[in-house]
Amino acid sequence: MSQNALVRVRRNRSHEPTLRLLAFRLRQHWFCLPLAIARRVIPRPVTPEGKAAGLIQLKDENILVLDAARLIYGVDIPQLAGETTTSPSATIAQPQEHNIVIVELPQRGSVGLLVDGTPVLKRVRQSAFSPVPAVYLTVHRLNGVSHVVNPNAQETNRSAEPMFFLSIEALLPA
Repeated sequence: MSQNALVRVRRNRSHEPTLRLLAFRLRQHWFCLPLAIARRVIPRPVTPEGKAAGLIQLKDENILVLDAARLIYGVDIPQLAGETTTSPSATIAQPQEHNIVIVELPQRGSVGLLVDGTPVLKRVRQSAFSPVPAVYLTVHRLNGVSHVVNPNAQETNRSAEPMFFLSIEALLPA
């Protein structure tokens, strides 16, 4: 009597807790934060001068928008050469799309984080989290990172870029 492959997969799944994360790219790294603190993602409003708004209004609430790359890297990191988005119908490359992730912080209220591209939802196992070596954080000048998340920690035959788990409270001044 043979077993169905689906039954084997269900039987082999561990009962390890999974966490839902919102992942986004900032320059050359992937970052993530708990989905529970993310309120929404909105496109970046652009002022006539082409600069991102520092304060936006969302449902009668003023929300400060911070450049996440500047907070994390500590300096204004330019985009890498060739980081543009093109559509099949467009003949001219356009700058990479930016979005604002609105997060709700218990003691500070809502804050907007300007991120590169469109964030994606990820579900990872608790065992995918591991500490980041302090020397890595120093060499790459990363602030506010508490853990590295390897989305495929249990699946050795698949490779995915690791993500850095952010502590938003650690990024903001006291």
